[in-house]
Amino acid sequence: EAAEDRSRDNVAKRHTVFIIVYGCTTGYLAFVYLVNWLTYEKGSPPTVFPLLTQVADVVFLASALCITSSLPEELPLKVTTEVLDGPPPTPPPQERLCQSSWAIERAVSHVCTCPRGLTERFAIFKLLSQPLEERVFYPSVYLSASHEVFVGTLVFTWAWTWNLRPDQILDHPARPLMGSYSPFFGWDYAPASWFSVVVCSMNVLLTWRYSLLQQTRSIIRNPEGRTVVQQFSKFSAILLALSSNVWQLLWVIGPVGQEPGQPLDKLDVNKWFLHTGIFFTYAAASYLCALANYLEAAEDRSRDNVAKRHTVFIIVYGCTTGYLAFVYLVNWLTYEKGSPPTVFPLLTQVADVVFLASALCITSSLPEELPLKVTTEVLDGPPPTPPPQERLCQSSWAIERAVSHVCTCPRGLTERFAIFKLLSQPLEERVFYPSVYLSASHEVFVGTLVFTWAWTWNLRPDQILDHPARPLMGSYSPFFGWDYAPAS
Repeated sequence: EAAEDRSRDNVAKRHTVFIIVYGCTTGYLAFVYLVNWLTYEKGSPPTVFPLLTQVADVVFLASALCITSSLPEELPLKVTTEVLDGPPPTPPPQERLCQSSWAIERAVSHVCTCPRGLTERFAIFKLLSQPLEERVFYPSVYLSASHEVFVGTLVFTWAWTWNLRPDQILDHPARPLMGSYSPFFGWDYAPASWFSVVVCSMNVLLTWRYSLLQQTRSIIRNPEGRTVVQQFSKFSAILLALSSNVWQLLWVIGPVGQEPGQPLDKLDVNKWFLHTGIFFTYAAASYLCALANYLEAAEDRSRDNVAKRHTVFIIVYGCTTGYLAFVYLVNWLTYEKGSPPTVFPLLTQVADVVFLASALCITSSLPEELPLKVTTEVLDGPPPTPPPQERLCQSSWAIERAVSHVCTCPRGLTERFAIFKLLSQPLEERVFYPSVYLSASHEVFVGTLVFTWAWTWNLRPDQILDHPARPLMGSYSPFFGWDYAPAS
């Protein structure tokens, strides 16, 4: 794209060299691994000399990490965010959805267009169909979308497993602990678990985005300091975002090493207790976010938009979540081999179903909040130099700015690492290059790899030195460090 834009001519020789080296290294690494895999014979050394594989690993990782400073400059985006004092304005006629067909006719740009019936009922489709240049939305739509992904995945995997592998549900190793057929039994084992991990990983984006937007609205509305309810909202949103990351361990802690239909004496109660603890951390954080949303609406006396149905929903959702946690905890703590669960299984089953129904109803059962208006435009040149009060304080680790931020990182970090640059972006108006997100993803990848390698080498070196895949390639792959717990 940079080379195609002749008007700017900003592709230097170093950019070309980098893209060639990065491409050749990636291709060579894939070729080496493939050759070793296809020509492997038990007891024979790898076809490719191990040192060549090791060098390819290191150069590939170095290339991935250098992407931050080795890509040509692109056209930046300018994003402006403001809080509206009322509901979103009604879109003009040309903005409305065409009711006569499945097509969507709009006068603005979209990445994706979904049928009106879907966008009006499901938050995830509403997000996919947002206009690009200017959009007005409620931050809670991201919270609702995360619930829809969670419940939708659960229902789909249950139906899938029930039809293809019903034994994974009927003979689930954790069933003696609770007696009922938990809705979560359907996604614990492959192939349904593979689908669940991939789809539920979207909630990492949705919950972190919700956390950012929730804090953005609070800071813009109260730049001098947040109220107690807004602080509660902030911490509940951060807890939900963090628990969505930890949520991915749900398919590692518990099901691994425990098989459907196994003898009762092989049941590892501690594993399933941790497994369930991960789930309830996410469930509790999710409810706290809904409660914070309700309390913020109730605190805003000028709008008075909390109806009786909203209060009933937040009470039912809270009681159901608490009761479900209580039932599971009692059954876990009082479990005795060969004895039935303490709580009657039907009560546990009903609690499961009502909890999921409550989680799915969040889309339409929270009170209306103040929306955000986000405007995006493409600039024709590099970002303007920030005014003096915008610049970072060089005399200390503190950052002094005249605008609002969710997080402020030291200048030394923001200038060298894309991930810290993203964390320190101003809220009301920010100018940035889209590739900073690509760079940040590479930094997370390589940083995690290096950290887990050092961790495993110091705590469990046998996981690297005696890795089962080492005979296939001969070298000590950098990826050996994160394949097993606790680093995994």
